[in-house]
Amino acid sequence: MNELDQKRRVLLQSGVLLAGLGISGAHAATGGHAHPGGRHAGLARTAEECEASGRVCVAHCLESFKAGDTTLAVCATAVEAMRPACDALAQLAVLDSRHLKAFAPVCRDICLDCEKECRKHEKKHAACKDCADACAKVITALKAVS
Repeated sequence: MNELDQKRRVLLQSGVLLAGLGISGAHAATGGHAHPGGRHAGLARTAEECEASGRVCVAHCLESFKAGDTTLAVCATAVEAMRPACDALAQLAVLDSRHLKAFAPVCRDICLDCEKECRKHEKKHAACKDCADACAKVITALKAVS
């Protein structure tokens, strides 16, 4: 693993740690009063971790673009669609929103698209693999909502 991949992994792990501590968009949007033992707390954490891994993946894609490599363009687009979807999913899960069940299939489809694109690059780019794995976890966690 090269130095850049190691830095990305540390950033992702930091994001995951922050997400686990509840330092997230969903947590902040609820005024920091989310109940960690809530009915959908696990789903919220999984969605937050996925969004964080997507942030790292997009940063990696941007670095590739700067270097003149545009092979990750479709991947970056899929990740950029996934990030707000997972943020919204986390928010709806934290709130135990009545709209969670209706939103779940949409988010699942977005995560499926993202996972599919990231898997194409996972052998060459650790950030893509981490993002694909995180999407797979969201997809699995969403089965409990359906």
